[in-house]
Amino acid sequence: MTLYVLDYSSSFNIFAIVAGVFLYRGNLKSVRIVRWFSAFLSSAFVKMMLLFPFFMPIDLMTTYFKLHPIAFVAYSSIAIALIILLVWVYQTLNSEAILAAIAQNNVDNKWLWRKPKNGFIFGVCLPILLVITISVSFSGETAEKAKFEAEKIAGLGYKYAVTSLNVNSTFGSKTYYRADVTAYNSTEIKQLHLEWGK
Repeated sequence: MTLYVLDYSSSFNIFAIVAGVFLYRGNLKSVRIVRWFSAFLSSAFVKMMLLFPFFMPIDLMTTYFKLHPIAFVAYSSIAIALIILLVWVYQTLNSEAILAAIAQNNVDNKWLWRKPKNGFIFGVCLPILLVITISVSFSGETAEKAKFEAEKIAGLGYKYAVTSLNVNSTFGSKTYYRADVTAYNSTEIKQLHLEWGK
């Protein structure tokens, strides 16, 4: 049994650290920004969890759970804990004492940070846009070609889900395609990287 481990690296972490330092020092401008982003991220993550079947087929999700139950539960628990943390941050920074301090000190009130509830609205809209983008990108002729090429490698008895597509054109009118396709059934998952040109 193969366990796939994803390396995580994000430059966004440095912004979280800097924001934490400013909050620790009592910077009220950073309170508005962090509160808005906590609203945005918490609502986006909740919406993504609700729309997850649009990002990954349910039968593929079931197979992942069957083959790697500990990893599945661990990732799900981390996601839920992160949402709880973000909601706690929002509620803490939206307390009456902090709102009174912001009003008393006449903190610059940019339009984007003025209403933290706007963060919830943006957060709910983002996953919907992602679903639309993925549906359009992974349902065309190129995606079907990727599945066809994957079937040549993996063979019969699998279902196929395209997870990424990349198209590059050259000056000689040559077009190169790259795709990552997941081949799966009820007992096995294969990750296939494909390249072809025309």
